[in-house]
Amino acid sequence: MAQWYPKMAHFDEFGWHLDEYIGREFIAPFGNFDITININKNYILGASGVLQNPTEVKGYVGKPRIKAKENKVQWHYVAKNIHDFVWAADPKFVVDSAKSNQGVHVYTVYIPESDSVKTNWKTALGLATEFFDFNSNTFGAYPWPNYTIIQGGDGGMEYGTATLVTGGRNLKSLVGVIFHEAAHSWYQQLFGINETVDEWFDEGFTSYVEELAMQNLFEKRGAIEANPSIDAYRAYYKLALSGKEEPASLLADYYNTNYAYSNEAYNKGQVLAVQLGYIIGKDNLDKTFLEFYKQWKFKHPTPNDFKRIAENIAGINLKWYFNLFINTTRKIDYAIKTVSDKEITLQNKSDFAMPIDLLVTYEDGTKELFYIPLREMRGEKPVENFKIYEGIKRTTLEDWNWTQPLYQINLEKKPAKVIIDPSLRLADIESSDNTWEKK
Repeated sequence: MAQWYPKMAHFDEFGWHLDEYIGREFIAPFGNFDITININKNYILGASGVLQNPTEVKGYVGKPRIKAKENKVQWHYVAKNIHDFVWAADPKFVVDSAKSNQGVHVYTVYIPESDSVKTNWKTALGLATEFFDFNSNTFGAYPWPNYTIIQGGDGGMEYGTATLVTGGRNLKSLVGVIFHEAAHSWYQQLFGINETVDEWFDEGFTSYVEELAMQNLFEKRGAIEANPSIDAYRAYYKLALSGKEEPASLLADYYNTNYAYSNEAYNKGQVLAVQLGYIIGKDNLDKTFLEFYKQWKFKHPTPNDFKRIAENIAGINLKWYFNLFINTTRKIDYAIKTVSDKEITLQNKSDFAMPIDLLVTYEDGTKELFYIPLREMRGEKPVENFKIYEGIKRTTLEDWNWTQPLYQINLEKKPAKVIIDPSLRLADIESSDNTWEKK
């Protein structure tokens, strides 16, 4: 039971939001829910909020002390500061639960159709508790006491302190969807983002959170690579070259194709976040996420609020970046035009200017990272401590004016290899001309 009650329209500085829900995105005001569901006593429920009478219903604390004389029983839930309430019921549901190290009670409510399904859900429950601790440390503390993962729906869909997830999945698929929907507890549920207008801010940032968690917790990679979202970049490149791309600022319900909508919202939004780290530095990006949480939880921020925090933390102007990447379909395309023993010439082949990290390996085996800020940034990112840059000197050059297509770098030693952005965070649609090597 989702979208099952009359919802209050949200009102803000842009007016009343009366958008119909047609299966994509929505917005609602925060509120407190006190809900009692009267249902056949054989049913087991999963829902948003905290169950107030677990000893009186099936599935939660062993054999219930059913008070009802008839065939019905009451399930009483209370939830505070959420903006969507969902519930599901099935006589075949079973309930498992675990508590994270930081005190979040996580419940799974699912149908154990087979031993493998049951094993997958039990494994997913353990990973889900780890997820809430990881996310709380990385993006701000999860503020509610519990979260319920319910088998249901037609894929995965987030609600206040709960999600619906289809159940017959392999383990990686099940965990991935749970991580994505639970990540919406931050980007949508906690921040009240207007998804009908800024779908990329909701789905794209959620996808970024999901990817970090999958690499850290499920794949056990440990230290994350410079670009944790390379698959999203590849999907964005395909979109950008398909002829179907539309501006990401388009209202969510008005895309001409589902292909464009899904790739704009989930992948291009994810690219925006990772590439922002390329512009302001990964450490500043991490600080921005935490400061955004501190200032905007339980409110209704816009992308400009996130941008302003990033600007204040990094000391870098970002108006150009958000404007071009969100409001247009302009594409980034840089190239190494010429290389000699004394000089490198770079070329901006596109109408989207960016700062440049250029790694030069000299013939004597030494390396140097040339950093070229963009003039509109009015600042520089700090030195980044990625493994690929370990022990390499960074030289900051004069900023590059976006009106100039060419930029020349003078060298004191003979180059053997030159690479634009070895971290792969620059969303350059044509990378074949981003590397030069002496033959």
